[in-house]
Amino acid sequence: MSTDSDERTGTDDARSEHASSEHSSSEHGSRSGRPRSTGRSRAMNGSGPAGIVSRAIAGVVDVLMAVVICGALVLGTALVDAVLDPRTLALPLRLPWEVSAVSFLVIAAVYLAFCWGTGGRTVGGALMGTRLRAKGGRPGWVTACLRAGLCAVFPIGLLWVVVDRDRRSLQDRLLGTSVVYDEPALVRTDRR
Repeated sequence: MSTDSDERTGTDDARSEHASSEHSSSEHGSRSGRPRSTGRSRAMNGSGPAGIVSRAIAGVVDVLMAVVICGALVLGTALVDAVLDPRTLALPLRLPWEVSAVSFLVIAAVYLAFCWGTGGRTVGGALMGTRLRAKGGRPGWVTACLRAGLCAVFPIGLLWVVVDRDRRSLQDRLLGTSVVYDEPALVRTDRR
């Protein structure tokens, strides 16, 4: 049962919503009626594409993580060799550079795929507050493995972020992913 006051209230609500939309549009210069948000405000709200500096720092941290993993594997191999045959106590540094380079790329790709497949973020991404997103939310294992392989084999494609209006790399464009700022822990709305 509808009364005249209910109808007036609904009309008043629509008018005030339209007025606030026009106010936002004229105040911020947006043609769509939605207020523009800057990269900084989107970053503070936990949305929006991650910037080149954040992604670069996260990338450096991830390369260092891959180096640490490679070093641990080399030392672990030397330790196993020393336990099995104490006379051969030496680091296995006699590998050709091609083998070392390919081994590093494989280890880096496995590290990236594992991190993106399990939580959508690497150690560098966690430090910088960024996360990999796919069209449906968190990337699946296939997407994580493909992106990791492409990033390891074709890292120059990551520089496309500088010229892309959505701050997506060539790998992101190809696979339908994006790196976004994650919602800060202090602003989370899902209090469990």
